[in-house]
Amino acid sequence: MSKKTKLILCLSLHILIGLLVYGMSFLGLVFAYEKSGWIMVAVVLGLLIMARYAYKLYIDMKQQYFDTIKTLSNALDAKDNYTNGHSMRVADISEAIARQMGLRNCQIEMIKTAATLHDIGKIGISDAIINKPGNLEMNEIYEIRRHPEIGEQILKDVKALRKIAKIVKHHHERYDGNGYPDSLSADEIPLESAIISVADAYDAMTSNRIYRVAMSEMKAVEMIREERGLQFHPEVVDAFMQCSKELIIESFEINEEVS
Repeated sequence: MSKKTKLILCLSLHILIGLLVYGMSFLGLVFAYEKSGWIMVAVVLGLLIMARYAYKLYIDMKQQYFDTIKTLSNALDAKDNYTNGHSMRVADISEAIARQMGLRNCQIEMIKTAATLHDIGKIGISDAIINKPGNLEMNEIYEIRRHPEIGEQILKDVKALRKIAKIVKHHHERYDGNGYPDSLSADEIPLESAIISVADAYDAMTSNRIYRVAMSEMKAVEMIREERGLQFHPEVVDAFMQCSKELIIESFEINEEVS
């Protein structure tokens, strides 16, 4: 199912829910009038208005939260044109994997937020290293590997982002224990981090970088499959393989629209 189809279905569902809510509210007002007259109608209507106002405040706060997350992501994109849009693509892929795995909506939302911010720590890395066209020296590799911990330090003092900070810290761990920064392995790695790890690798391999050109989607999928149980969590890879066909189809659709 393409993103356009999902968007249409989502909008249709929201419209249907809205009509049902307004219809039930109208019936409630009619029932209140028949039972107790206009006074009860006024009371019920007042409660509905208060509930609507409270809901609007919640939606506005939630939108401000996501706008802040996107602003942080955009700040990182401005640092490196070659990774422009990377974080948002990783967030979309991570969400697709998480849904394929049947995770709860609240967990999926957390994964998507963490994916959007997974590289935020690179703000603390020198531009000379981030934008270096050739191979990195050992000291430069050590420096850039600090970005998950820097990201955790940036996020952990914000109460709403403390769980996100832990996920960000561990998105470069490997299932076999050879990752960083803490050399966690297998189920020691947060599942959310393991999901972002696969999504991050796929988008990195299929995107042009200053030091190399992008590889094909099919090749990237094959490389991730080969790292099942080594670099990547087996269950996450299995879920990724299930939704990778859709990712490739969408990529072709985007390329056709651009051309």
